[in-house]
Amino acid sequence: MRTAFSWLVATAAAAAPVAAPYAALVLGFGDSRAARVIAGAVVLASVGAVCLLVRVRREPNNTVLGPLVGGTLGVWVLAAVAITVAYASSGSTGSCGSEPADTIGWIGFLFVYLGLGAWSLRAGRRAYWGLPLAFALGAALLIGLAAAYPGPGGCGD
Repeated sequence: MRTAFSWLVATAAAAAPVAAPYAALVLGFGDSRAARVIAGAVVLASVGAVCLLVRVRREPNNTVLGPLVGGTLGVWVLAAVAITVAYASSGSTGSCGSEPADTIGWIGFLFVYLGLGAWSLRAGRRAYWGLPLAFALGAALLIGLAAAYPGPGGCGD
């Protein structure tokens, strides 16, 4: 039971570097009250997951939070790179990707990122390189599927 719970907590904490910044933006600038409530819940869940991760792990807090912060910074840098690459590739093909490829790509991204991210958070300093690697592999899958199966032209029209 403890192992399953620690995997669940690590998976939720791995989602925090990607979900919390987006939710914070929606919380601050969202027009819809329902969107702000959901975004606030995501921010609170992210903070709660990180706090639970600190409690579940047997190492001292500094060997949990340091790698998590370092890995999070790496994820944010790679997110900027992935957004730039995705924008450049959609501009060159004139499309955003097809609907099934986008859906499969996002599911694949979540599976790869959360799986490898949780694995990296379960051991000390592995999060320094594990979280960014998980994000890079998931983003490569997502962008690759969108580029390989282009959808209709006029992206964003």
